[in-house]
Parts: sequence; C-alpha cells; structure tokens
Amino acid sequence: MTRHFNSLFRQALGSNVAILGLNFGNVALTSLFAGLNTRGAVTAIMAYPPLLASICCFGLHLGFVYLTQRFPERAESLFKCLIVCAVFSIGAGTLVSLTIAPYIAGKISADRTLVTIWTIVLTDTTIVYALFSGACQTEKLFHVFSVSRLMSPAVTAVGILVFGLFSVVETQAYLAAYAAGSLVSSAFTIVVCIREYKNKGVLARKDVRELGRLASLYWIGDVMNILVWQVDKIALIALSMPMREVGIYTIVAAVARGVGQIPISLSQVLLAKAIGKSRSAVVEQTAVNFRYITVLSVLMAGCLAPVMLSSFFITNVEISRFVKVLCILSIDSCVAGGSLIVSQAFSAVGEPHKGAIRQLVGGLSAIVFAYFLGLQLGVVGVATGILMSSVLKLTVAWVMFKSAFETRSENWMPSRTDWGGALGFFKRGG
Repeated sequence: MTRHFNSLFRQALGSNVAILGLNFGNVALTSLFAGLNTRGAVTAIMAYPPLLASICCFGLHLGFVYLTQRFPERAESLFKCLIVCAVFSIGAGTLVSLTIAPYIAGKISADRTLVTIWTIVLTDTTIVYALFSGACQTEKLFHVFSVSRLMSPAVTAVGILVFGLFSVVETQAYLAAYAAGSLVSSAFTIVVCIREYKNKGVLARKDVRELGRLASLYWIGDVMNILVWQVDKIALIALSMPMREVGIYTIVAAVARGVGQIPISLSQVLLAKAIGKSRSAVVEQTAVNFRYITVLSVLMAGCLAPVMLSSFFITNVEISRFVKVLCILSIDSCVAGGSLIVSQAFSAVGEPHKGAIRQLVGGLSAIVFAYFLGLQLGVVGVATGILMSSVLKLTVAWVMFKSAFETRSENWMPSRTDWGGALGFFKRGG
C-alpha cells in the first residue's frame, strides 16, 4: 500500500472503530438504563428507516461523488442539483414511512401514531445525513466524511446519558437522541459542502441529466447493500421474536460487526482513491485490498474456531445460542467485506450496475435464507442465513469481476509479504 493510501485507510479505520465503539456504547447504555425489552423495541423501529432512506436517496450521493471526482470543474452545479433532489427525496421518504409504519407498530404491539411519527423523523433525517455526508466521500473531503460519521453516534451517546442520568431512557428518548445525532452531522456536512462548492456557476441541465443517470445505476446496489445490513433485524421482526431476544441479538451483532470495520474502511478508501483511475490501477488496488482481507479472514477463523466449538458444551441454552451467533456474524463480517471490496471496483470505473447484480443476489438471498432458517433455528438460523447469503454474494462478485476486468488469479493470493505487512499493521494498531 502507498503511504497516502495507508494514511487514508488509518483515518477511515480509526473513525470506523470509534463509530463502532460509540454504537456499541449506545446499545449497552440503552440496555442498562431501559432494559433489553426497550432495546429490542428500539431495534425494531430503527430497522426500517435506513432501508427506506436508501430507497429515497435514489443513489444521488454516490452519483455526485463519481461525477465530482471525474469532473471537478462541474462540482458547484452538481451540488445545486443535489440540494434540489434532496427536497424530493425527503418527500418520498415521508410517503414510504407512512406506508410501512403501521406494519412495524403491529409487529411490536406499539402505538401506531407514535411509531409513524418516529419512522418519518428517522427516515427523513437519515436521508439528509446520507446525501450530504455521502457527498463528502471524495478524496479531498474524506476527513469531513470521517468526522461527520463520528458526530452522529457521539451526539446520540450524549443524549442517552442525559436522559439516563437525569430522567429515564425509554424508546422515544433514545429515538430522539438518534435523530438529534443525524441532524447535527447533517448540518455539519451541509455547511462544509456549501463552503466547498460556493455559489459559482449555474444549475446546468446537462448536470441534472447526468447526475440522474449515474444515480440510477448506483441506486439498486445501494438499496441492496443497506438491506443486507438490516435484513437480520427485519427477519427477527417478521418472525415476531420476543423483544428481549431482539435486544440481546443487537448487542451481540454490535460486537461481531467490529471485524467488518477493516474491509469497510478498505472499500471506502478504494472508492475515494480509485475513481477516475485506469482500469488496471483499479484492479491492482482491489487485489491488494482483497489479499489483506483474506489474511484477516484466516486469522479470524483460527481464533473463532475454538470459541464456536466451546458453545456446544455450554449448558445454558441462551448463552450457547448467542455465542454461536457471535461467531457466525464475525465470520460473516469478513466474507461480506471481501465481496464489498470487489464490487467497489465497479463503482470506481463508473459501472455500478454490474456491482448491483451482486447486491441484488445478496439482498434477495439474505431475505430467503434468514427468514426460513430463522423459522427452524431461531436467532442462530437468522445469523446462518446472513452468512450463507454473504458467501453467495462473494461468489457472484468474483465471477462478475473476472468477466469485467483482466486479472490473473495469482495476484489475489496472499504472499509472504502480505502476511508480514498485515500482521505488522495490526501489531502497530493501524
């Protein structure tokens, strides 16, 4: 890896690990102050807004990043297009929230009006945050992107502490804290973007058309990507799991997703660095990233194997079940991260519709596997279904990549240098 890439990767990894810590802290604080049942109810209400927001963002933030990286002289006009489109996205988010909220309220036996209000608030704040923090995912503004992602869980954590210490953390209190975090982060990125893309130029019709065209190519992939991350929680709700089990699952999943921060960081930097580069340069960087995640996967499998085996000898059924879930979701983070790295290459060369096939397969298979295995095996079945979907997704991504790019298989196998470099990087703590 180059020195500049390493610098961006450390920045992305550092912010992602900090975000993970804050998110886990938020989950733990809510469980501590309000109990596992409330934590489960919060998870149920918050399962859908990210998915609804990704549907109503229409891929605009990803199309904006690609075009501004390729044509920086058109950035001001493109940003004006993004602002106009944000208004329509918020309107669409409100409409779809009104449609899905009654279903959520029925599943968790909650007040329909309150669930509807919070679904709308969370969906619309997530739309604003996704559009404008996503617009900062360029090489130049990558530090702003990293900071904005930290601000949301940090503000949420402060809100939970305030409610927990001076009042009470109930479902609505946590949701209010989460919405406040999204709004603060959104305000920060909007101010930065306005300063960066000052009132130069005019809104060009050509840019509107091109942003719409590129966004439509990114859209399905983005929706499916969010669906894959949320599908386990959606499946738990569809299966009418007890809120206590949903709450415990949320805590375990928050720990397991820590492993996924490395491949997510690699993919974020790959997108920021590779847009506008030649196809051979994109292939080379993708191969390096994939070798690193392969090393991580092997190390993780070795560490988790004895933990997984020990779960079969634990007499407490609930503890045994969630130890299995922890191991399965940890491995899934590595597998899913590998397919994300490979598919980001398509986004980098302006062909996201090809990567979307992998996401479509992953999203649909995750729904089927998680639901039907969940019927038979409960939370362990849901986690197993997610892992099976990730394996299928990685296979599809690899086949698509091989057919679209010229690459030799031996370039993807970790060498002694990769093992030494990866181990040295982890020893230094990034």
